[in-house]
Amino acid sequence: MTARTLAALALAGTLLASAALARTEPAPSTATPSPAPGAPSAPEAGEPANPLRGPSITPTSATPAKPTLISRDFAGKLQPLDNRPEYVALDLLKLSDTERAAIDKLRTQRATRIAQVLQVHYAKIVELQGAGQSGDRATAMTKAHEIRQAEPDLFDPPLADRFAPALTTENAATFKSLLNEYAQAELADRALAKTGADPMGPEGESPADSPAPARRRAGGAGRADPGNLPPALQAARRETMLTLREIGRSLKSTVNDRQARSEAHMKAIGASPELEEKIRQILRASAAANPGSEPTPEARAEMTRKIFALLTPEQRRQWIAAPKDR
Repeated sequence: MTARTLAALALAGTLLASAALARTEPAPSTATPSPAPGAPSAPEAGEPANPLRGPSITPTSATPAKPTLISRDFAGKLQPLDNRPEYVALDLLKLSDTERAAIDKLRTQRATRIAQVLQVHYAKIVELQGAGQSGDRATAMTKAHEIRQAEPDLFDPPLADRFAPALTTENAATFKSLLNEYAQAELADRALAKTGADPMGPEGESPADSPAPARRRAGGAGRADPGNLPPALQAARRETMLTLREIGRSLKSTVNDRQARSEAHMKAIGASPELEEKIRQILRASAAANPGSEPTPEARAEMTRKIFALLTPEQRRQWIAAPKDR
């Protein structure tokens, strides 16, 4: 063979070998590989790569916190509620429409009854509040006893027992649990306050979690300490205290509402100091005749007639146009 022929045969063999090798080796894949567990996910198309981005984590739903009436400050002291525990506890429950309607009806009846008692015993309630503020414990206890004796249906049965039947079995159990927990926390804090001990205990333990040690630290068996009273007397004493505070809040709300409306009217008519004093004398007389409650329509009409006798026609229009919800 000639040299040209041998070269041609060698080239053909090389081409055949390359073709066979291509058939036996797999073609490279074009699919995006799955990231290894814990590795950062690949950026979306068109999104610039972020070398600092960590792995994508799907958030898990957190367990709802258990409802409670207890809240403590940084020193561990129990924070007072701005209303009766029963009302605050009801606001924490998920009530059905039927439960809500029944509870609203009971609350309306309660507010009406409180207003009646406040009007009848206004002088005693004011004296009771004054005695409490001045530290005259004997007078305060006497007035509290007189009010309880005169209006037994306001204190018995306890408010919690009036609301519980309107709730489902589950809500009633939660309702009573919230109240018992808060009552124990109050009792433990009161015992600790007598000793000046750290409210959170030597190791940061809440007294609500261990009321027995708190009572032991309090020491003594003073008759005034509710923790030393029989359970029935403790419950009666607590109900009396809560109900009297409820009456006090109603009185304060009534007074504040009257003051706010009075200020709105004085501002609306641009009353001079002399005119304002004359009007306030009329308002005070009306309040004295209707203590703890709003005047009757007849009494309100008479009060308005006296005030309008002091005003100009323009001031009368301004008085009528003054906001009624302040």
